[in-house]
Amino acid sequence: KADSVMTVISDSLSKKPFVQAEVYSYYSNNKYYVQVYEVFKDVRMVFAPPSSVGKFGGDTDNWMWPRHTGDFSVFRVYADASNQPAEFNKDNKPYKPNYVPEVSLKGYEENDYAMTIGFPGSTQRYLSSWGVQQRIDDSNKPRIEVRGEKQDIWKEAMRADDATRIKYASKYAGSSNYWKNSIGMNKGLARLGVIERKQDIEKNFNTWVNADPARKELYGEVLPLLEKGYTGSDSLRKAATYLSETMISGCELVRIARAVESIDDKQANAQVLEDA
Repeated sequence: KADSVMTVISDSLSKKPFVQAEVYSYYSNNKYYVQVYEVFKDVRMVFAPPSSVGKFGGDTDNWMWPRHTGDFSVFRVYADASNQPAEFNKDNKPYKPNYVPEVSLKGYEENDYAMTIGFPGSTQRYLSSWGVQQRIDDSNKPRIEVRGEKQDIWKEAMRADDATRIKYASKYAGSSNYWKNSIGMNKGLARLGVIERKQDIEKNFNTWVNADPARKELYGEVLPLLEKGYTGSDSLRKAATYLSETMISGCELVRIARAVESIDDKQANAQVLEDA
């Protein structure tokens, strides 16, 4: 299995202290890259705004534009006397990087270079019309339904008791994040007519394919296979979403069990590497 191979490769490169390797898949699992990180474990919080600033707007403003919220925190990385990663020690010193990006106060002009923070990432913008329909009906809608019910239960308990509110604040925020995202996504896809636009692209592609016998031989089954693959798996996708939202990622007991299983798997892989 790819996951097992990825785990073995990652573990084999993570034997040194403060080094962690991860194997990431790209292009729908058609390419894999190993990324090796130097890990600094002594990281200390310096500043965080009050929740009235950091959570200003709450769920109402989440995923909306413009959004006015001070959702940030500041941490400082500490290293040993040689400026190397180290476990926590009161004698550690603030880490000194070789380079720090400068913030320009000159403003910007059209066509200036811009860099988006966030890596590695993924995109679903190349989905077919059937893929978009499946995302709307069989991923987003069940997620909205299940998380909405779960959050209503949490909210009632959180409003009744401050201790419960504090304990469940992070869990509630984590659940509501993609609950709101899924709601907005479905509205946006409908408002922008994305499925219809995808169908136009597919129609043009089909016309281009059928205009040449060689292309028809090579690509003639692409769209029928996509349609068959998505429509034939709609019910399975919906069931998988319900299972994931209610049990696999919805029930904390299941998540704890999976975490323990993951630890056991890593220990087993480590033994395999030692025996090799």
